[in-house]
Amino acid sequence: SYSMIIKQMVSPTNKAIIIGSTAVVLFAASTVAVQMAPKQLLPNDKTKMLAKKEEAQTAKFWNRMANGYSKSSIKDQASYEKKLEITRSYFEPTSRVLEFACGTGGTALLHAPFVKRIDAIDVSSGMIEIAQEQQRSTENTDNVKFSCQGINSLDAADSSYDVVMGMSILHLMPNTDDVLSKVHRLLKPGGTFVSSTVCMADFVGYLKYVIHPLAYVGILPKINFFKKDELKERIQKAGFSVEEEYHPGKDKAAFFVARKVE
Repeated sequence: SYSMIIKQMVSPTNKAIIIGSTAVVLFAASTVAVQMAPKQLLPNDKTKMLAKKEEAQTAKFWNRMANGYSKSSIKDQASYEKKLEITRSYFEPTSRVLEFACGTGGTALLHAPFVKRIDAIDVSSGMIEIAQEQQRSTENTDNVKFSCQGINSLDAADSSYDVVMGMSILHLMPNTDDVLSKVHRLLKPGGTFVSSTVCMADFVGYLKYVIHPLAYVGILPKINFFKKDELKERIQKAGFSVEEEYHPGKDKAAFFVARKVE
């Protein structure tokens, strides 16, 4: 997903649009104040309301991208296959798995034969529709349930899952620490969190000065510019022990397998 965004931004036909849009956003940000009427809500209700609002805004972008995303090829097939292999080494036939931000469902469907159940969720209805279509033509995947849902608003009991996967998504979550905390809560004692995250601060940190203004008005999704070591530290502070890591290159996603620590 991040490679598609960067490719669109640096293409010659879009340079003028990016520069012009950035100027407009900066001007608007300096002259317009957004006022919200106060509401009497319980803290938990307010959190859920804000989560659903953010997820709805994010869904609009990814619904537009869904068809193109589904047709894009995996850029580094060898690394992808290695991540699948590592992940499966933490599965059991009885494993119950959650994959959030599952996209068009390819990874969930490939893992289906190795576990008991996979709940695969994404905020984009367009992505989920494509995932369900692919599932209908893929054998031995009846144990995968796709649903249009975000991790922030997901209503699931504590200790529900043996494994939680968040692939190519943590850099797109504006509240990364809250997401990591929720993943920790959803996992059973000793459960496993598997993530793959592009750490853009390690190789294209300068792009944040363009992306952040465009994200402000919804032209692009919000993007976190992590360094690999910073992300690892965040995962550990959320209550995980990093068991395994794989990073095939500076401009490649950082892959972590982390165990829930009680």
